[in-house]
Amino acid sequence: MKTLKTLVLILAVSFSSMLFANETKPVTKASSLSSTISELLESPKFRIAEDVNALVTITFNKNDEMVVLCVDSESETVVKFIKERLNYKKVNSNLYSEYGKFIVPVRLTPNK
Repeated sequence: MKTLKTLVLILAVSFSSMLFANETKPVTKASSLSSTISELLESPKFRIAEDVNALVTITFNKNDEMVVLCVDSESETVVKFIKERLNYKKVNSNLYSEYGKFIVPVRLTPNK
């Protein structure tokens, strides 16, 4: 009887370790948010001479709209551009109830 219990325990541990060894990469909401922001910031109307980096702090309201809280960048043109493109844009996600603020790094690169 003791050997049977030991055998069952060994099988259970082996089976559970095989289940957890499977590496599936689920699609996260953050990656879909990042791609949405990328699409909204495509093709600015002004010329960019070199890479411009900014940290954008956003949150979501009850209507699933992005609300830009802060844009940390040296260029006022970039700050205005990001606020115009992202503020109150509808996003297909339920991030309002789950999270508070997001800090999203943004890099604008010149077209070649």
